[in-house]
Amino acid sequence: MKLYRLILLSIVVCLAACRKDIDDIEETPGNNPPKTFVNGSVFGKISDEDGNPIEGATIEYDAATVLTDEFGNFQLLDQSLVEQASSIKVFKEGYFKSSRTIYPRLNEMNHMSLTLMERVSAGTISPGVTSTVSAEGIDIEFKNPAFVTSTGEAFETDVAVFVRWLDPTAENLVDIMPGDLIGVDADNNINALQSFGMIGVELSNAAGEEIQLAEGSEAEISLSVPASMQATAPASIPLWHFNEDEGVWEEEGEAVLDGGKYVGTVRHFSFWNCDAPFPLITLSGTIAGENGGVEGIKVRITDLELDQSACGLTSNRGFFTGKVPQGHELLLEIISPCGNIIHAEEIGSFEEDTEYGTIVISSPSDVEISGSLTNCNDDDITQGYVHIEFENGGSLSISVEDDQTFATTLMGCDNGQLAEAVGIDVTNNLISAVTEFNMTGEVNLILEACDEYYEPGIFVEYNNGFEFQSSAQDTVAHNYSIEDFGTFKNYHITVLDWLTGNVLMEGTVTVVDGETNVQYSLGFTSDGFTVDGTTTGGIIDQGFEILHLSDITQNITVDDTALYDPTITEVTFTINLEL
Repeated sequence: MKLYRLILLSIVVCLAACRKDIDDIEETPGNNPPKTFVNGSVFGKISDEDGNPIEGATIEYDAATVLTDEFGNFQLLDQSLVEQASSIKVFKEGYFKSSRTIYPRLNEMNHMSLTLMERVSAGTISPGVTSTVSAEGIDIEFKNPAFVTSTGEAFETDVAVFVRWLDPTAENLVDIMPGDLIGVDADNNINALQSFGMIGVELSNAAGEEIQLAEGSEAEISLSVPASMQATAPASIPLWHFNEDEGVWEEEGEAVLDGGKYVGTVRHFSFWNCDAPFPLITLSGTIAGENGGVEGIKVRITDLELDQSACGLTSNRGFFTGKVPQGHELLLEIISPCGNIIHAEEIGSFEEDTEYGTIVISSPSDVEISGSLTNCNDDDITQGYVHIEFENGGSLSISVEDDQTFATTLMGCDNGQLAEAVGIDVTNNLISAVTEFNMTGEVNLILEACDEYYEPGIFVEYNNGFEFQSSAQDTVAHNYSIEDFGTFKNYHITVLDWLTGNVLMEGTVTVVDGETNVQYSLGFTSDGFTVDGTTTGGIIDQGFEILHLSDITQNITVDDTALYDPTITEVTFTINLEL
């Protein structure tokens, strides 16, 4: 089945809490309905295109900001969410800015997932020089361009161009694109969108700061239309840009089909989309098993007329909701966490917003996972979750309720494969030991978080106030290599500011088998000195192995007097190197 993407069901896994039950309503202009604010929470996971979790991504909603952990997970608790559509923004240096649109339920923990696309430079352009930048599926002609900074000041040096074409027939389109395929047209009507091609474009200076076209400048974009869509591609089509502040596509201009490409003119850059609009309705329902609503199960809906699909995850009570085309026959499929289709039925068509009701699923191969998460200090856990890694490479995170219990049903997953679980006490920065179990029958996990949770990264501070870190500070990265001598290992570590090219730190940590102390020699190359010493540390298992050591040292050896600042007399560092 070809999966041309049209819609995105946004759904959520819930952490119940004591919250207000009265919605706030804000009037909105034009044909848009009033905004209704509901209290709720968001549990999400951010990954790269290879499926690896992205740590240290910045998550923003309204005034709230959090970072993803080493599993790529984050939680936004007790937020005032817009019931009609809430946009969760995601930023990570080296990746395109993105966001995900969710349709939250009152007093629910709403689940979302998003895949970030790596930024790859397609070249540089100069102000006042007409030039073309090309990449797979896209050509952009800049016509005698002028540029401005994010504050509106003229920018008169070379500009780096980052471009990505998104294939509208790709199965992962709704995973990697920002928002969902819902747009506001020129008459302020809300529509479902069918994409015939999409691009992401970001401009930046040498320091990585955002650059835009100046007022009066324009560029011509040419987007390839996949061969399988050219027979149905209209001769002209509306252009839509992604409004990053509102998290919605907005109609702006038109593109014309020319030689298998849509060609149009734009006057600013973010994501641009060639889309045919359709009227839409809201479809909601519940997925339930024998013990009630099923959390975190995938619901896929396919438009049988357009052969287009999208997916979402159910909330902790099994709810799903999202936008679908009005008056179209649909196929609803329920997919287990193991990837099996365990239920399918044709539904619709629907002419108005519809509550479909409860779909009760009975699977002979369910795995019931339940248990509790506590900590050794007997402290309350107001924010926590359980992370499960499957032997086949998949993973699942389950939110912990207010009473510190958790439960979920994994339908169609009773296959005996090995799995590992760890409990994360976010409130108290603690983690449990790894618990192994087999995916079969009923599984009861009693997890106790007693170990300090070490955030992966390298953190350094001088006594004169200078500091750097290689986790959330996105322009700083680290790498390592290992020399294994049998009874001991040398870990060679380099920390690089890739924006400036400066090596901030390079050194060696020696770990001897069976010993609780480690030796270190760390050179701060750019600042002309080295620190040496011995401190408590070693290899720690917190669901993954990490080399941990920290120290406050005045044992400074000056290597280059021209670079060394004599006011630096003490260095504090922590190394949490994920292995």
